[in-house]
Amino acid sequence: MKFRLVPPGKRLANATCAPTAGNTAYAANALTASSAQTRISRRVAAVCNRLAIIGTQLLTRFARHIPQQNLVVYGLGGMGIAVLTTAAFGTMGSTAAGMIGMGLCASAIFITATTLIQHETPHELLGRVMSCLTSLVAGSQVISMFVAGPVAEKMGIPDLYYGSAAMLIGIGVVGYFKLLKAEKMEAEKAESAQMG
Repeated sequence: MKFRLVPPGKRLANATCAPTAGNTAYAANALTASSAQTRISRRVAAVCNRLAIIGTQLLTRFARHIPQQNLVVYGLGGMGIAVLTTAAFGTMGSTAAGMIGMGLCASAIFITATTLIQHETPHELLGRVMSCLTSLVAGSQVISMFVAGPVAEKMGIPDLYYGSAAMLIGIGVVGYFKLLKAEKMEAEKAESAQMG
């Protein structure tokens, strides 16, 4: 993570790590550009990480009643809202709330998606599929860092966050309506099978 003086006396973090790292210290400095908050933001990051771990355990308990496909879609939309919260207010509190939300939503997405993939994949192919998935995720993280840096240089870090939030919310909304359509089609097939 490198810092630049823009304007003199204020630090602005290069955005190549802030949106993907999930670290409150970097995101808070990137959005508020205040070097006085660095020590406090590290403490807040530690608290947020602990709360995210606790929240993940609670999420697992409450998510048993939600279909797994829906949980992934809700996680994507929720992550978009968390990113939007982080960018919109630019305070330490909103950053902490956004980071906790991102942690919870990431748990909803990754744990559930991994479970769905393991359930649908034949046992003899599971190792290959999971290794390909891990490679795809790692590669996309590197690519996103290469893209985020230049975009942040041109548009600014808050606009990068707004764009990320818009994409995540958009994917969540499209996924939600596709799931509704698929559920409706399944219900119609089941109904026609019972009648016929």
